[in-house]
Amino acid sequence: MTSPWVTTKDLLKYLGCSNSTLLRNLDSLKEGTHWRRRNPKSATAPRMWHLQKVEAYFCVPVSRR
Repeated sequence: MTSPWVTTKDLLKYLGCSNSTLLRNLDSLKEGTHWRRRNPKSATAPRMWHLQKVEAYFCVPVSRR
């Protein structure tokens, strides 16, 4: 069984976006749903990302006015 959680490096490679794009959208991504810390007890631990949920967030079409 493979985990849906991936590293930031793997997520950026999969999405084809930059780290700044990801961080710009961080306020809209929910901790525990879209991302979590590799070590939850450490505030400086690297983030792990739920690949399918982050992909769904970024792939939502922008509606026209």
